[in-house]
Amino acid sequence: RSDKLRLPVTAALVRCEIPEGNDAPTTSTLFSGFVDPSSVDAGWASGDIAAWDYKEQFTGFTHADLLARRDAGEMTPLSQLQRRIKDAMHAGAFLVGHGIQCDLRCLRLHGAALRRRVVDTMWIFRTKGGGSA
Repeated sequence: RSDKLRLPVTAALVRCEIPEGNDAPTTSTLFSGFVDPSSVDAGWASGDIAAWDYKEQFTGFTHADLLARRDAGEMTPLSQLQRRIKDAMHAGAFLVGHGIQCDLRCLRLHGAALRRRVVDTMWIFRTKGGGSA
């Protein structure tokens, strides 16, 4: 939103298991869909649309699209997505993504134990001038 409250609207969680030896990695989709931001902003659906900055140019979804998904029951509560991420974490698991720290902030996931398990490719792949890729 324009007031800098970050609300998740879509998410994907993919598991990639990399076995020892020469076996090929396996992937599975743990979650892919819409996230209901009501637990963060109960008035998101009826609030001032002008206050919303839902990144339509990136997501492809308008505020009306999101309302339609909610009304059709196609949104997963944020708490369920948080639980899926926590359940997927184990001693050998890492969260990897580009700008993933911002994503985790939107998902209201934080803490020292999680921070040690995050690989943010934005910090790995720097541009020639030192900025993020």
